[in-house]
Amino acid sequence: MEQSVRLLTFFNSQGAYKSGYQQDGSAATVTYQSEGHVAMNAVAALASNDPLAWKFVEAAWNKPIATGTYRYYNGLLQMLGLLHCAGKFKIWAPAGGNTVSLRSRPQATATPEQTPYLLAKNGQVEVHSLQGMHNIAGQKR
Repeated sequence: MEQSVRLLTFFNSQGAYKSGYQQDGSAATVTYQSEGHVAMNAVAALASNDPLAWKFVEAAWNKPIATGTYRYYNGLLQMLGLLHCAGKFKIWAPAGGNTVSLRSRPQATATPEQTPYLLAKNGQVEVHSLQGMHNIAGQKR
């Protein structure tokens, strides 16, 4: 919760913040505010007890749908952020199970061998599991 408040306080202090900053917190030469960035700030607001947090949730809710060159990445983050903020993000249980809300804090039902995870390596997204590694196109590595 402390990190979320720090993050939101920083972006609130920037006024109409943009989506580019140096590691020292100084603004980069970016002139846009990405939909994905706004959505992820809204998700951070869910872990905050500061009234300032609602400003970020409203900003995400009111942000137009991502378009243009970076619409795939920004649109994905925007969709996931809105699902989280609306309380509609669900986990799909393996092999014909029911969906469960994250609010119910379900116990894991998949074994580590059944649970894939993503790794970005040299610009290539790969899906990993203990049963072997495949790139996103499904080719065995």
